[in-house]
Amino acid sequence: MALCGRRGQGALYLWKETTQAVVPGVYCVEDKNHCKGRADFKGKAGRRMSIEILGMITDSMIEMGLHYAFMEYRTEEELPGTYFVGEYHELEPANEDGERDAVFILTGFSRENWMQLERAKEKIRKYFPETTGRTAVTGAGSAAAVFYANSLPFLMEDGDLKKMQINLTVKEWKVEE
Repeated sequence: MALCGRRGQGALYLWKETTQAVVPGVYCVEDKNHCKGRADFKGKAGRRMSIEILGMITDSMIEMGLHYAFMEYRTEEELPGTYFVGEYHELEPANEDGERDAVFILTGFSRENWMQLERAKEKIRKYFPETTGRTAVTGAGSAAAVFYANSLPFLMEDGDLKKMQINLTVKEWKVEE
């Protein structure tokens, strides 16, 4: 198992063998069960979250100065006081216009105070506005918009550990070739 990323700030969790993806600084898995970090997994009607969107979110978290990893945060150093782990849930397509929808779940953990998670949430809310979102056109020709949706704080049995789930709505449009 390995952890790769850009200067240790943001990283994707890897299973076995790594190769560089289309997005600079983002690495993916080449494994029969985890093809390209699940980005090439064919769901219903061939809909899936693209590797470019995963890279866009990773780059966004780095730009905001938030510690982040996809699926699992591992480090050989001491864990940061506040960090986030990302995962996603693909939604059933409502129509055939090429739009793919997903909920991207950022789970924040902190051993500091609750305000650290609240401050991080506000950074994320401002970076991905609720009404206009953050938009991009990927190198593969897809158009994407990511919006802040909502958050939910959790009380943990471990009184020192704080947890907050932040949901982002992801919309991606791609013309199938």
